[in-house]
Amino acid sequence: MTAQVHYRLTRACDAPAVAALHAESWQRHYRGAYSDAFLDGDVVAERAAVWTQRLREPEAGQFTIVAESAGLLAGFVHTILDADPVWGSLVDNLHVDYDRSEAESGVASWGRRCRSSPSTGPVQVSIFGSLSRTWRPRASMRPRAASVSSVV
Repeated sequence: MTAQVHYRLTRACDAPAVAALHAESWQRHYRGAYSDAFLDGDVVAERAAVWTQRLREPEAGQFTIVAESAGLLAGFVHTILDADPVWGSLVDNLHVDYDRSEAESGVASWGRRCRSSPSTGPVQVSIFGSLSRTWRPRASMRPRAASVSSVV
């Protein structure tokens, strides 16, 4: 039986878990987009610094939602509302724990964010590297226009 996934806004105390998941996701999926020296070295400390600052002092119009299952972080999505006058809001980060059976929580959290967003514009998602060949938002997750671009 799959544990239920719960969504909530992040708190400052979530920074270490969010940073660790972000770093692990980059190490697993972003080889070639970032140098091996960075991914095998400073990425954990760098992400910890970014997420500690980001969650301690959130900028206006930005928020992060975590997906939790069985008391553990299953994924997160960080959004910048109305980031661009043409493209609208930006899903800046979306990472899911690779080993979780609820891997769909990443897509589900993005869909929940889109449906509950105070933004009135479209949503832009940029997919990096090899992920761009396989990931596409489902029609049911697009209540407004969504743009998906590949960045290799």
